[in-house]
Amino acid sequence: VETVTATGANGKDGKIGINGKDGVTTNLSITRDGQPGVDGAPGTTTTRIRYQKPDGSNEEVATLNDGLKFKGDMGATSNVKL
Repeated sequence: VETVTATGANGKDGKIGINGKDGVTTNLSITRDGQPGVDGAPGTTTTRIRYQKPDGSNEEVATLNDGLKFKGDMGATSNVKL
């Protein structure tokens, strides 16, 4: 990354633009309506960093609190944070 610029007005939309080599750009933003973590109850959300992929779709960044879900031979699911 050669340059990081704030593309929105301060305090307006919470986006940061990143300009890379050869005109490659992307946007970062923060969302309060992100997917719940591994122990999240249905209907709950968490604050997440979101970035825009080259195809224009958005991707949310996971955290260590998301963890993994394991299902053993006995059928019980175990939620394990990283």
